[in-house]
Amino acid sequence: MLINDIEAGSRGDALYDAKIKVLSEEIKHHVHEKEMPPEGMFAQCQKTDVDLVALRDRMAARKELLAHAKTAAASREADGCGPARSLTRASKKEWVGT
Repeated sequence: MLINDIEAGSRGDALYDAKIKVLSEEIKHHVHEKEMPPEGMFAQCQKTDVDLVALRDRMAARKELLAHAKTAAASREADGCGPARSLTRASKKEWVGT
């Protein structure tokens, strides 16, 4: 909600700087929690045998696939071809590897 307020506003707004400061503090707090050993998400992740580089690559590929699907669906809808549909089963199977 805070991000929406910031995006909807402008630098000249009375509370713009305050909202930016609050968002910055929230992000710093969130990152600190995730980095906190031993219960932080990053610390827990390092204890696993997950290939983090491979996971990153799969996530980036999935993000790109979703972005293309969203763009294509919006284009079809703008052309009057009906409402946007979700990804096909084939593309979902590529992601989950089944």
